[in-house]
Amino acid sequence: MPDDGAKIVPADQPDALEDLRQHIDGAVAVDAGTGGSGVAQPPDDDDGEPPPDRELATYDKSDKGNGERLIQRFGRALVFVDQNGWAVWDGKRFAYELGEGEATKLCHRMVEKLRDELKELRDLGPPPAPPTETEEPDPAIQGKMRLERIKEWERGLRAFEAFAVKSGDTPKVKGALEQARPYLAKPTRAMDGHPWLMTLDNGTLDLRQKPDSRAQMRLGGFRKANLITRLAGAAFNPDAKCPQFDRFINRILPDEEVRTFVQKLFGYCLTGDTSEQIFVIFYGEGKNGKSKLVDVMRHIFGDYAATIPVAVFLDGKDKKADGPKPSLAKLPGVRLVLMNEPDKGEALSEGLVKEVTGGEPIETRKLNKDPFEYRPEFTPVMVTNHKPIIRGQDIGIWRRVILVPFEVFIPPDERDPNILDKLVAEKDGVFQWLLDGLWLWLEEGLDPPAKILAAVEEYKRDQDPLGDFLEAETARMQGKRVTATALYEAYTKWCERNAVEPLKQNGFGRKMKDRGLRTIKSCGINEYLGLCLLDGLPQTAAPPPPDF
Repeated sequence: MPDDGAKIVPADQPDALEDLRQHIDGAVAVDAGTGGSGVAQPPDDDDGEPPPDRELATYDKSDKGNGERLIQRFGRALVFVDQNGWAVWDGKRFAYELGEGEATKLCHRMVEKLRDELKELRDLGPPPAPPTETEEPDPAIQGKMRLERIKEWERGLRAFEAFAVKSGDTPKVKGALEQARPYLAKPTRAMDGHPWLMTLDNGTLDLRQKPDSRAQMRLGGFRKANLITRLAGAAFNPDAKCPQFDRFINRILPDEEVRTFVQKLFGYCLTGDTSEQIFVIFYGEGKNGKSKLVDVMRHIFGDYAATIPVAVFLDGKDKKADGPKPSLAKLPGVRLVLMNEPDKGEALSEGLVKEVTGGEPIETRKLNKDPFEYRPEFTPVMVTNHKPIIRGQDIGIWRRVILVPFEVFIPPDERDPNILDKLVAEKDGVFQWLLDGLWLWLEEGLDPPAKILAAVEEYKRDQDPLGDFLEAETARMQGKRVTATALYEAYTKWCERNAVEPLKQNGFGRKMKDRGLRTIKSCGINEYLGLCLLDGLPQTAAPPPPDF
Protein backbone atom coordinates (compact mmCIF):
# COMPACT_ATOMS: atom_id res chain seq x y z
CA MET A 1 0.00 0.00 0.00
CA PRO A 2 1.20 3.60 -0.53
CA ASP A 3 3.08 5.43 2.21
CA ASP A 4 1.13 7.63 4.62
CA GLY A 5 0.76 11.05 3.11
CA ALA A 6 1.48 9.84 -0.42
CA LYS A 7 -0.28 12.10 -2.89
CA ILE A 8 -2.11 10.63 -5.93
CA VAL A 9 -1.22 12.59 -9.04
CA PRO A 10 -2.70 12.50 -12.59
CA ALA A 11 -1.53 9.79 -14.99
CA ASP A 12 0.54 12.14 -17.10
CA GLN A 13 3.54 9.91 -17.71
CA PRO A 14 3.26 7.57 -20.72
CA ASP A 15 5.32 4.85 -19.09
CA ALA A 16 3.07 4.50 -16.06
CA LEU A 17 0.84 1.77 -17.47
CA GLU A 18 3.74 -0.10 -19.02
CA ASP A 19 5.65 -0.15 -15.74
CA LEU A 20 2.55 -1.37 -13.94
CA ARG A 21 1.99 -4.03 -16.56
CA GLN A 22 5.57 -5.29 -16.25
CA HIS A 23 5.13 -5.48 -12.51
CA ILE A 24 2.00 -7.63 -12.87
CA ASP A 25 3.60 -9.78 -15.57
CA GLY A 26 6.30 -10.68 -13.14
CA ALA A 27 3.75 -11.50 -10.47
CA VAL A 28 1.60 -13.84 -12.60
CA ALA A 29 4.22 -15.03 -15.12
CA VAL A 30 2.06 -14.77 -18.24
CA ASP A 31 2.68 -13.68 -21.78
CA ALA A 32 0.37 -10.65 -21.73
CA GLY A 33 -2.69 -12.84 -22.14
CA THR A 34 -1.75 -14.06 -25.59
CA GLY A 35 0.01 -17.31 -24.86
CA GLY A 36 2.72 -16.15 -27.24
CA SER A 37 0.35 -16.18 -30.21
CA GLY A 38 -0.44 -12.48 -30.35
CA VAL A 39 -4.12 -12.86 -29.48
CA ALA A 40 -5.94 -14.27 -26.51
CA GLN A 41 -7.67 -17.57 -27.25
CA PRO A 42 -10.83 -18.82 -25.52
CA PRO A 43 -10.60 -21.76 -23.11
CA ASP A 44 -10.12 -25.18 -24.73
CA ASP A 45 -13.11 -26.85 -23.08
CA ASP A 46 -16.81 -26.02 -23.42
CA ASP A 47 -17.19 -24.44 -20.01
CA GLY A 48 -13.62 -23.57 -19.08
CA GLU A 49 -13.03 -20.80 -16.58
CA PRO A 50 -11.49 -17.57 -17.89
CA PRO A 51 -8.02 -16.58 -16.69
CA PRO A 52 -7.84 -14.81 -13.31
CA ASP A 53 -8.53 -11.08 -13.19
CA ARG A 54 -4.87 -10.44 -12.34
CA GLU A 55 -3.83 -11.99 -15.64
CA LEU A 56 -6.52 -10.23 -17.66
CA ALA A 57 -5.31 -6.93 -16.22
CA THR A 58 -2.11 -7.38 -18.23
CA TYR A 59 -3.91 -7.26 -21.57
CA ASP A 60 -3.56 -4.16 -23.74
CA LYS A 61 -5.53 -1.11 -22.68
CA SER A 62 -7.11 -0.76 -26.14
CA ASP A 63 -9.99 -2.04 -28.24
CA LYS A 64 -7.78 -4.99 -29.18
CA GLY A 65 -7.11 -5.75 -25.54
CA ASN A 66 -10.80 -5.55 -24.72
CA GLY A 67 -11.52 -7.83 -27.67
CA GLU A 68 -9.12 -10.34 -26.11
CA ARG A 69 -10.82 -9.96 -22.74
CA LEU A 70 -14.20 -10.58 -24.39
CA ILE A 71 -12.85 -13.74 -26.01
CA GLN A 72 -11.40 -15.01 -22.74
CA ARG A 73 -14.47 -14.30 -20.64
CA PHE A 74 -17.28 -15.13 -23.08
CA GLY A 75 -15.67 -16.51 -26.23
CA ARG A 76 -17.33 -19.92 -25.90
CA ALA A 77 -20.75 -18.27 -25.86
CA LEU A 78 -20.16 -16.18 -28.99
CA VAL A 79 -19.90 -17.00 -32.68
CA PHE A 80 -19.83 -14.60 -35.59
CA VAL A 81 -21.30 -16.43 -38.58
CA ASP A 82 -20.56 -15.28 -42.10
CA GLN A 83 -23.73 -13.93 -43.77
CA ASN A 84 -25.71 -14.13 -40.52
CA GLY A 85 -23.89 -12.09 -37.89
CA TRP A 86 -23.58 -12.76 -34.17
CA ALA A 87 -25.06 -15.89 -32.60
CA VAL A 88 -25.07 -16.19 -28.80
CA TRP A 89 -25.32 -19.34 -26.69
CA ASP A 90 -28.67 -19.41 -24.87
CA GLY A 91 -28.03 -22.57 -22.89
CA LYS A 92 -29.26 -24.93 -25.62
CA ARG A 93 -28.01 -23.63 -28.97
CA PHE A 94 -26.38 -20.62 -30.61
CA ALA A 95 -29.29 -18.25 -31.27
CA TYR A 96 -29.28 -15.67 -34.06
CA GLU A 97 -32.32 -13.93 -32.63
CA LEU A 98 -31.19 -10.56 -31.20
CA GLY A 99 -27.66 -11.83 -31.77
CA GLU A 100 -25.97 -8.45 -32.06
CA GLY A 101 -27.80 -7.12 -29.02
CA GLU A 102 -26.90 -10.16 -26.93
CA ALA A 103 -23.26 -9.94 -28.03
CA THR A 104 -23.26 -6.28 -26.98
CA LYS A 105 -24.62 -7.27 -23.56
CA LEU A 106 -21.74 -9.72 -23.10
CA CYS A 107 -19.34 -6.95 -24.05
CA HIS A 108 -20.95 -4.74 -21.39
CA ARG A 109 -20.37 -7.49 -18.83
CA MET A 110 -16.73 -7.66 -19.89
CA VAL A 111 -16.45 -3.90 -19.34
CA GLU A 112 -17.97 -4.24 -15.87
CA LYS A 113 -15.36 -6.88 -15.06
CA LEU A 114 -12.64 -4.27 -15.64
CA ARG A 115 -13.46 -3.07 -12.11
CA ASP A 116 -12.45 -6.49 -10.80
CA GLU A 117 -9.18 -6.21 -12.69
CA LEU A 118 -8.62 -2.76 -11.17
CA LYS A 119 -9.24 -4.18 -7.69
CA GLU A 120 -6.61 -6.85 -8.36
CA LEU A 121 -4.14 -4.15 -9.31
CA ARG A 122 -4.83 -2.26 -6.09
CA ASP A 123 -4.58 -5.42 -3.98
CA LEU A 124 -1.29 -6.29 -5.63
CA GLY A 125 0.22 -3.06 -4.34
CA PRO A 126 3.16 -1.08 -5.67
CA PRO A 127 5.95 -2.92 -7.46
CA PRO A 128 8.96 -3.95 -5.36
CA ALA A 129 11.88 -1.57 -5.15
CA PRO A 130 14.49 -2.03 -7.88
CA PRO A 131 18.18 -2.54 -6.93
CA THR A 132 18.96 1.09 -7.75
CA GLU A 133 16.61 2.09 -4.94
CA THR A 134 17.53 -0.55 -2.37
CA GLU A 135 21.26 0.00 -2.88
CA GLU A 136 21.07 3.79 -2.71
CA PRO A 137 23.24 4.81 0.31
CA ASP A 138 21.68 8.23 0.75
CA PRO A 139 18.40 7.88 2.75
CA ALA A 140 16.99 11.14 1.37
CA ILE A 141 17.55 10.12 -2.23
CA GLN A 142 16.24 6.64 -1.49
CA GLY A 143 13.09 8.17 0.00
CA LYS A 144 12.52 10.27 -3.09
CA MET A 145 12.97 7.20 -5.29
CA ARG A 146 10.50 5.28 -3.14
CA LEU A 147 7.94 8.10 -3.32
CA GLU A 148 8.31 8.34 -7.09
CA ARG A 149 7.80 4.57 -7.43
CA ILE A 150 4.54 4.78 -5.49
CA LYS A 151 3.38 7.81 -7.47
CA GLU A 152 4.11 5.93 -10.68
CA TRP A 153 2.02 3.01 -9.44
CA GLU A 154 -0.85 5.33 -8.51
CA ARG A 155 -0.70 6.99 -11.92
CA GLY A 156 -1.04 3.54 -13.46
CA LEU A 157 -4.12 2.85 -11.35
CA ARG A 158 -5.67 6.15 -12.37
CA ALA A 159 -4.92 5.44 -16.01
CA PHE A 160 -6.49 1.99 -15.79
CA GLU A 161 -9.57 3.42 -14.07
CA ALA A 162 -9.95 6.03 -16.81
CA PHE A 163 -9.56 3.29 -19.43
CA ALA A 164 -12.24 1.19 -17.70
CA VAL A 165 -14.71 4.08 -17.71
CA LYS A 166 -13.97 4.93 -21.34
CA SER A 167 -14.42 1.27 -22.36
CA GLY A 168 -18.14 1.57 -21.72
CA ASP A 169 -18.57 4.20 -24.44
CA THR A 170 -20.47 3.03 -27.51
CA PRO A 171 -17.52 3.38 -29.93
CA LYS A 172 -15.30 1.39 -27.55
CA VAL A 173 -17.88 -1.37 -27.11
CA LYS A 174 -18.25 -1.62 -30.88
CA GLY A 175 -14.49 -1.55 -31.22
CA ALA A 176 -14.04 -4.46 -28.82
CA LEU A 177 -16.63 -6.52 -30.70
CA GLU A 178 -15.00 -5.65 -34.00
CA GLN A 179 -11.57 -6.69 -32.71
CA ALA A 180 -12.90 -10.00 -31.36
CA ARG A 181 -14.88 -10.86 -34.46
CA PRO A 182 -12.12 -12.38 -36.64
CA TYR A 183 -11.19 -14.82 -33.86
CA LEU A 184 -14.80 -15.91 -33.26
CA ALA A 185 -15.80 -16.12 -36.93
CA LYS A 186 -17.23 -19.26 -38.53
CA PRO A 187 -18.38 -19.86 -42.12
CA THR A 188 -22.06 -20.65 -42.61
CA ARG A 189 -21.25 -24.24 -43.51
CA ALA A 190 -19.62 -24.81 -40.10
CA MET A 191 -22.91 -24.30 -38.27
CA ASP A 192 -25.45 -27.11 -37.92
CA GLY A 193 -22.98 -29.45 -39.56
CA HIS A 194 -24.34 -32.66 -38.00
CA PRO A 195 -27.34 -33.82 -40.06
CA TRP A 196 -28.16 -36.62 -37.61
CA LEU A 197 -28.18 -34.50 -34.46
CA MET A 198 -31.34 -32.73 -33.33
CA THR A 199 -31.53 -30.39 -30.35
CA LEU A 200 -34.75 -30.79 -28.40
CA ASP A 201 -36.09 -28.92 -25.42
CA ASN A 202 -34.40 -31.30 -22.98
CA GLY A 203 -31.22 -32.34 -24.79
CA THR A 204 -29.58 -33.34 -28.05
CA LEU A 205 -30.61 -36.57 -29.76
CA ASP A 206 -28.40 -38.56 -32.11
CA LEU A 207 -30.89 -39.88 -34.65
CA ARG A 208 -28.49 -42.55 -35.89
CA GLN A 209 -29.28 -44.65 -32.83
CA LYS A 210 -31.22 -47.83 -33.61
CA PRO A 211 -32.29 -49.15 -30.22
CA ASP A 212 -34.68 -52.04 -29.69
CA SER A 213 -37.09 -49.61 -28.05
CA ARG A 214 -37.51 -45.86 -27.69
CA ALA A 215 -36.76 -46.17 -23.97
CA GLN A 216 -33.23 -47.30 -24.84
CA MET A 217 -32.41 -44.12 -26.76
CA ARG A 218 -29.79 -41.97 -25.05
CA LEU A 219 -30.32 -38.23 -24.88
CA GLY A 220 -27.15 -36.16 -24.90
CA GLY A 221 -26.56 -32.78 -23.32
CA PHE A 222 -26.35 -29.38 -24.94
CA ARG A 223 -22.82 -28.84 -26.29
CA LYS A 224 -21.40 -25.62 -27.67
CA ALA A 225 -18.92 -27.64 -29.72
CA ASN A 226 -21.76 -28.97 -31.90
CA LEU A 227 -22.35 -25.41 -33.20
CA ILE A 228 -26.10 -26.02 -33.45
CA THR A 229 -28.36 -23.02 -34.08
CA ARG A 230 -31.70 -24.84 -34.29
CA LEU A 231 -34.08 -25.96 -31.54
CA ALA A 232 -37.06 -28.27 -32.00
CA GLY A 233 -40.37 -27.49 -30.34
CA ALA A 234 -40.70 -30.78 -28.44
CA ALA A 235 -38.88 -32.77 -25.77
CA PHE A 236 -37.73 -36.38 -25.86
CA ASN A 237 -39.98 -38.46 -23.62
CA PRO A 238 -40.19 -42.14 -24.61
CA ASP A 239 -43.31 -42.58 -22.48
CA ALA A 240 -45.27 -39.73 -24.12
CA LYS A 241 -48.47 -40.63 -25.98
CA CYS A 242 -50.64 -38.79 -28.51
CA PRO A 243 -54.15 -40.32 -28.59
CA GLN A 244 -55.76 -37.18 -30.01
CA PHE A 245 -53.19 -37.03 -32.81
CA ASP A 246 -53.64 -40.73 -33.55
CA ARG A 247 -57.38 -40.21 -34.03
CA PHE A 248 -56.72 -37.11 -36.15
CA ILE A 249 -54.22 -38.76 -38.50
CA ASN A 250 -56.44 -41.84 -38.90
CA ARG A 251 -59.37 -39.58 -39.80
CA ILE A 252 -57.63 -37.48 -42.44
CA LEU A 253 -55.58 -40.37 -43.92
CA PRO A 254 -57.75 -43.48 -43.61
CA ASP A 255 -55.62 -45.49 -46.04
CA GLU A 256 -53.11 -47.29 -43.81
CA GLU A 257 -50.39 -47.47 -46.46
CA VAL A 258 -50.61 -43.75 -47.23
CA ARG A 259 -50.68 -42.92 -43.51
CA THR A 260 -47.58 -45.02 -42.85
CA PHE A 261 -45.86 -43.40 -45.81
CA VAL A 262 -46.55 -39.91 -44.41
CA GLN A 263 -45.20 -41.05 -41.03
CA LYS A 264 -41.99 -42.27 -42.69
CA LEU A 265 -41.80 -39.06 -44.73
CA PHE A 266 -41.89 -36.78 -41.69
CA GLY A 267 -39.57 -39.12 -39.78
CA TYR A 268 -37.09 -38.84 -42.64
CA CYS A 269 -37.43 -35.04 -42.43
CA LEU A 270 -36.15 -35.10 -38.84
CA THR A 271 -32.71 -35.71 -40.30
CA GLY A 272 -30.62 -33.59 -42.62
CA ASP A 273 -30.38 -36.53 -45.02
CA THR A 274 -31.58 -35.67 -48.53
CA SER A 275 -30.74 -38.93 -50.29
CA GLU A 276 -34.38 -39.46 -51.30
CA GLN A 277 -34.21 -36.32 -53.51
CA ILE A 278 -37.92 -35.53 -53.32
CA PHE A 279 -40.28 -32.59 -53.72
CA VAL A 280 -43.51 -33.28 -51.82
CA ILE A 281 -46.96 -31.95 -52.69
CA PHE A 282 -49.84 -32.37 -50.24
CA TYR A 283 -52.89 -32.03 -52.48
CA GLY A 284 -56.59 -31.85 -51.70
CA GLU A 285 -59.59 -29.62 -52.32
CA GLY A 286 -59.78 -28.23 -48.78
CA LYS A 287 -61.28 -28.99 -45.36
CA ASN A 288 -59.35 -32.24 -45.29
CA GLY A 289 -56.90 -31.68 -42.44
CA LYS A 290 -53.71 -31.35 -44.47
CA SER A 291 -53.02 -27.78 -43.33
CA LYS A 292 -53.58 -28.69 -39.68
CA LEU A 293 -51.20 -31.63 -40.04
CA VAL A 294 -48.52 -29.35 -41.47
CA ASP A 295 -49.14 -26.78 -38.70
CA VAL A 296 -48.54 -29.48 -36.08
CA MET A 297 -45.28 -30.45 -37.78
CA ARG A 298 -44.25 -26.79 -37.91
CA HIS A 299 -44.67 -26.53 -34.13
CA ILE A 300 -42.79 -29.76 -33.41
CA PHE A 301 -39.90 -29.11 -35.79
CA GLY A 302 -39.53 -25.60 -34.35
CA ASP A 303 -36.41 -23.94 -35.76
CA TYR A 304 -35.79 -26.99 -37.94
CA ALA A 305 -38.79 -25.96 -40.05
CA ALA A 306 -39.15 -22.83 -42.16
CA THR A 307 -42.03 -21.40 -44.16
CA ILE A 308 -41.06 -19.61 -47.36
CA PRO A 309 -43.06 -17.88 -50.12
CA VAL A 310 -44.23 -20.38 -52.71
CA ALA A 311 -42.94 -18.00 -55.41
CA VAL A 312 -39.41 -19.18 -54.60
CA PHE A 313 -40.20 -22.52 -56.25
CA LEU A 314 -42.27 -21.14 -59.11
CA ASP A 315 -41.10 -20.33 -62.60
CA GLY A 316 -40.82 -16.66 -63.47
CA LYS A 317 -39.35 -14.72 -66.36
CA ASP A 318 -38.16 -11.95 -64.03
CA LYS A 319 -36.01 -14.25 -61.93
CA LYS A 320 -32.28 -13.84 -62.38
CA ALA A 321 -30.04 -16.85 -61.91
CA ASP A 322 -27.47 -14.76 -60.05
CA GLY A 323 -30.00 -12.56 -58.25
CA PRO A 324 -30.50 -12.48 -54.50
CA LYS A 325 -32.53 -15.34 -53.02
CA PRO A 326 -33.06 -14.28 -49.40
CA SER A 327 -35.59 -17.04 -48.75
CA LEU A 328 -33.08 -19.73 -49.75
CA ALA A 329 -30.27 -17.93 -47.94
CA LYS A 330 -32.02 -18.39 -44.58
CA LEU A 331 -32.32 -22.17 -44.92
CA PRO A 332 -28.92 -23.58 -43.82
CA GLY A 333 -29.68 -25.97 -40.97
CA VAL A 334 -33.40 -26.21 -41.82
CA ARG A 335 -34.79 -29.71 -42.45
CA LEU A 336 -38.43 -29.13 -43.36
CA VAL A 337 -39.37 -26.33 -45.78
CA LEU A 338 -43.07 -25.56 -46.02
CA MET A 339 -44.89 -23.44 -48.58
CA ASN A 340 -48.53 -22.69 -49.26
CA GLU A 341 -50.38 -23.10 -52.52
CA PRO A 342 -49.50 -21.21 -55.70
CA ASP A 343 -52.04 -19.35 -57.78
CA LYS A 344 -53.87 -21.51 -60.27
CA GLY A 345 -51.90 -21.87 -63.48
CA GLU A 346 -48.49 -21.21 -61.90
CA ALA A 347 -45.64 -23.46 -63.03
CA LEU A 348 -43.02 -25.13 -60.90
CA SER A 349 -39.40 -24.01 -61.33
CA GLU A 350 -38.16 -27.42 -62.34
CA GLY A 351 -34.53 -26.38 -62.46
CA LEU A 352 -34.61 -25.12 -58.88
CA VAL A 353 -36.39 -28.26 -57.67
CA LYS A 354 -33.64 -30.38 -59.20
CA GLU A 355 -30.95 -28.10 -57.79
CA VAL A 356 -32.07 -28.04 -54.15
CA THR A 357 -32.91 -31.76 -54.05
CA GLY A 358 -29.81 -32.91 -55.89
CA GLY A 359 -27.59 -33.32 -52.84
CA GLU A 360 -24.96 -30.87 -54.07
CA PRO A 361 -24.05 -27.43 -52.65
CA ILE A 362 -26.01 -24.52 -54.03
CA GLU A 363 -24.99 -20.88 -54.29
CA THR A 364 -27.26 -18.14 -53.03
CA ARG A 365 -27.05 -14.73 -51.46
CA LYS A 366 -28.99 -12.30 -49.32
CA LEU A 367 -29.87 -8.79 -50.43
CA ASN A 368 -26.76 -6.65 -50.79
CA LYS A 369 -24.55 -9.52 -49.63
CA ASP A 370 -21.87 -11.64 -51.28
CA PRO A 371 -22.83 -15.10 -52.57
CA PHE A 372 -22.16 -18.12 -50.41
CA GLU A 373 -22.55 -21.88 -50.76
CA TYR A 374 -24.29 -24.43 -48.59
CA ARG A 375 -25.59 -27.94 -48.99
CA PRO A 376 -29.39 -28.09 -48.54
CA GLU A 377 -30.49 -30.46 -45.80
CA PHE A 378 -34.21 -29.88 -46.16
CA THR A 379 -37.19 -31.55 -47.80
CA PRO A 380 -39.60 -29.11 -49.50
CA VAL A 381 -43.33 -29.66 -48.91
CA MET A 382 -46.00 -27.70 -50.80
CA VAL A 383 -49.53 -27.66 -49.36
CA THR A 384 -52.05 -26.82 -52.06
CA ASN A 385 -55.63 -27.12 -53.28
CA HIS A 386 -54.49 -27.23 -56.91
CA LYS A 387 -51.41 -28.71 -58.46
CA PRO A 388 -48.68 -26.52 -59.98
CA ILE A 389 -47.94 -26.92 -63.66
CA ILE A 390 -44.96 -29.13 -64.46
CA ARG A 391 -44.01 -28.62 -68.08
CA GLY A 392 -41.21 -31.15 -68.37
CA GLN A 393 -41.82 -34.83 -68.97
CA ASP A 394 -38.29 -35.98 -68.22
CA ILE A 395 -37.54 -38.49 -65.50
CA GLY A 396 -35.28 -35.93 -63.82
CA ILE A 397 -38.27 -33.98 -62.52
CA TRP A 398 -40.92 -36.68 -62.17
CA ARG A 399 -38.80 -39.07 -60.12
CA ARG A 400 -38.62 -36.29 -57.51
CA VAL A 401 -42.33 -35.49 -57.31
CA ILE A 402 -44.29 -37.08 -54.44
CA LEU A 403 -48.01 -36.31 -54.57
CA VAL A 404 -49.92 -37.20 -51.39
CA PRO A 405 -53.68 -37.00 -51.99
CA PHE A 406 -55.89 -35.85 -49.10
CA GLU A 407 -59.30 -37.09 -50.17
CA VAL A 408 -61.36 -36.90 -46.97
CA PHE A 409 -63.77 -34.01 -46.51
CA ILE A 410 -64.34 -33.05 -42.88
CA PRO A 411 -67.99 -31.94 -42.52
CA PRO A 412 -68.79 -28.81 -40.50
CA ASP A 413 -70.18 -30.73 -37.53
CA GLU A 414 -66.82 -32.53 -37.09
CA ARG A 415 -64.58 -29.47 -37.24
CA ASP A 416 -63.00 -28.47 -33.95
CA PRO A 417 -61.77 -24.85 -33.89
CA ASN A 418 -59.34 -25.79 -31.11
CA ILE A 419 -57.95 -28.90 -32.75
CA LEU A 420 -54.51 -27.39 -33.40
CA ASP A 421 -54.03 -26.47 -29.74
CA LYS A 422 -55.08 -29.96 -28.69
CA LEU A 423 -52.66 -31.59 -31.12
CA VAL A 424 -49.74 -29.33 -30.20
CA ALA A 425 -50.38 -30.14 -26.53
CA GLU A 426 -49.36 -33.73 -27.42
CA LYS A 427 -46.15 -32.58 -29.13
CA ASP A 428 -43.84 -34.87 -27.14
CA GLY A 429 -46.00 -37.86 -28.05
CA VAL A 430 -46.16 -36.80 -31.69
CA PHE A 431 -42.36 -36.59 -31.68
CA GLN A 432 -42.29 -40.26 -30.64
CA TRP A 433 -44.60 -40.97 -33.61
CA LEU A 434 -42.03 -39.21 -35.80
CA LEU A 435 -39.22 -41.32 -34.35
CA ASP A 436 -41.18 -44.46 -35.21
CA GLY A 437 -41.47 -43.11 -38.75
CA LEU A 438 -37.74 -42.44 -38.86
CA TRP A 439 -36.93 -46.02 -37.89
CA LEU A 440 -39.37 -47.36 -40.47
CA TRP A 441 -37.65 -45.22 -43.11
CA LEU A 442 -34.23 -46.49 -42.02
CA GLU A 443 -35.47 -50.07 -42.38
CA GLU A 444 -37.59 -49.78 -45.52
CA GLY A 445 -36.86 -46.51 -47.28
CA LEU A 446 -39.78 -44.32 -48.30
CA ASP A 447 -41.15 -46.89 -50.76
CA PRO A 448 -44.28 -44.98 -51.87
CA PRO A 449 -47.41 -47.15 -51.90
CA ALA A 450 -49.39 -47.89 -55.06
CA LYS A 451 -51.93 -45.16 -54.35
CA ILE A 452 -49.26 -42.44 -54.30
CA LEU A 453 -47.51 -43.82 -57.38
CA ALA A 454 -50.84 -43.82 -59.21
CA ALA A 455 -51.53 -40.24 -58.11
CA VAL A 456 -48.15 -39.13 -59.47
CA GLU A 457 -48.73 -40.98 -62.75
CA GLU A 458 -52.14 -39.34 -63.17
CA TYR A 459 -50.59 -35.96 -62.37
CA LYS A 460 -47.94 -36.56 -65.01
CA ARG A 461 -50.57 -37.42 -67.63
CA ASP A 462 -52.56 -34.32 -66.72
CA GLN A 463 -49.46 -32.22 -67.30
CA ASP A 464 -48.89 -33.69 -70.77
CA PRO A 465 -51.85 -32.80 -73.01
CA LEU A 466 -49.57 -33.09 -76.04
CA GLY A 467 -49.03 -36.73 -75.15
CA ASP A 468 -52.78 -37.23 -74.88
CA PHE A 469 -53.24 -35.64 -78.31
CA LEU A 470 -50.59 -37.82 -79.93
CA GLU A 471 -52.09 -40.92 -78.35
CA ALA A 472 -55.63 -40.05 -79.40
CA GLU A 473 -55.10 -38.56 -82.86
CA THR A 474 -51.90 -40.00 -84.36
CA ALA A 475 -50.14 -43.26 -85.02
CA ARG A 476 -46.52 -44.15 -85.61
CA MET A 477 -46.32 -45.80 -89.02
CA GLN A 478 -43.22 -46.44 -91.04
CA GLY A 479 -43.36 -44.86 -94.44
CA LYS A 480 -45.95 -42.28 -93.46
CA ARG A 481 -45.46 -38.56 -93.06
CA VAL A 482 -47.58 -35.58 -92.06
CA THR A 483 -46.97 -31.91 -92.67
CA ALA A 484 -46.10 -29.81 -89.63
CA THR A 485 -48.93 -27.42 -90.52
CA ALA A 486 -51.52 -30.19 -90.69
CA LEU A 487 -50.35 -31.73 -87.43
CA TYR A 488 -50.49 -28.41 -85.59
CA GLU A 489 -53.95 -27.68 -87.01
CA ALA A 490 -55.16 -31.06 -85.76
CA TYR A 491 -53.61 -30.34 -82.38
CA THR A 492 -55.35 -26.96 -81.96
CA LYS A 493 -58.71 -28.49 -82.89
CA TRP A 494 -58.17 -31.29 -80.38
CA CYS A 495 -57.32 -28.70 -77.69
CA GLU A 496 -60.52 -26.80 -78.48
CA ARG A 497 -62.62 -29.95 -78.16
CA ASN A 498 -60.96 -30.89 -74.87
CA ALA A 499 -60.82 -27.42 -73.26
CA VAL A 500 -57.02 -27.43 -73.23
CA GLU A 501 -54.90 -24.31 -73.68
CA PRO A 502 -52.85 -25.01 -76.83
CA LEU A 503 -49.14 -24.45 -77.10
CA LYS A 504 -47.87 -21.79 -79.46
CA GLN A 505 -46.62 -23.23 -82.75
CA ASN A 506 -42.96 -22.73 -81.83
CA GLY A 507 -43.52 -24.34 -78.43
CA PHE A 508 -45.37 -27.21 -80.10
CA GLY A 509 -42.39 -27.79 -82.36
CA ARG A 510 -39.97 -27.81 -79.42
CA LYS A 511 -42.10 -30.30 -77.50
CA MET A 512 -42.26 -32.58 -80.54
CA LYS A 513 -38.49 -32.35 -80.85
CA ASP A 514 -38.12 -33.25 -77.16
CA ARG A 515 -40.05 -36.44 -77.95
CA GLY A 516 -37.62 -37.35 -80.69
CA LEU A 517 -39.99 -36.35 -83.51
CA ARG A 518 -38.15 -34.18 -85.98
CA THR A 519 -39.12 -32.56 -89.23
CA ILE A 520 -37.51 -32.69 -92.63
CA LYS A 521 -38.06 -30.16 -95.37
CA SER A 522 -39.48 -31.59 -98.59
CA CYS A 523 -40.22 -29.23 -101.47
CA GLY A 524 -40.13 -26.33 -99.00
CA ILE A 525 -42.63 -27.97 -96.61
CA ASN A 526 -41.75 -29.24 -93.12
CA GLU A 527 -42.96 -32.79 -92.52
CA TYR A 528 -42.83 -35.30 -89.66
CA LEU A 529 -41.63 -38.73 -90.76
CA GLY A 530 -43.11 -41.99 -89.49
CA LEU A 531 -46.28 -40.30 -88.21
CA CYS A 532 -49.82 -40.11 -89.53
CA LEU A 533 -53.11 -38.56 -88.45
CA LEU A 534 -55.99 -40.87 -87.73
CA ASP A 535 -58.79 -38.54 -88.79
CA GLY A 536 -57.92 -38.19 -92.45
CA LEU A 537 -56.32 -34.74 -92.39
CA PRO A 538 -53.88 -34.18 -95.25
CA GLN A 539 -51.05 -36.65 -95.15
CA THR A 540 -48.46 -37.71 -97.64
CA ALA A 541 -46.96 -41.10 -98.19
CA ALA A 542 -43.25 -41.44 -98.29
CA PRO A 543 -42.08 -41.53 -101.91
CA PRO A 544 -41.26 -44.99 -103.24
CA PRO A 545 -37.59 -45.85 -103.40
CA PRO A 546 -35.96 -44.99 -106.72
CA ASP A 547 -35.98 -47.73 -109.35
CA PHE A 548 -32.42 -48.17 -110.52
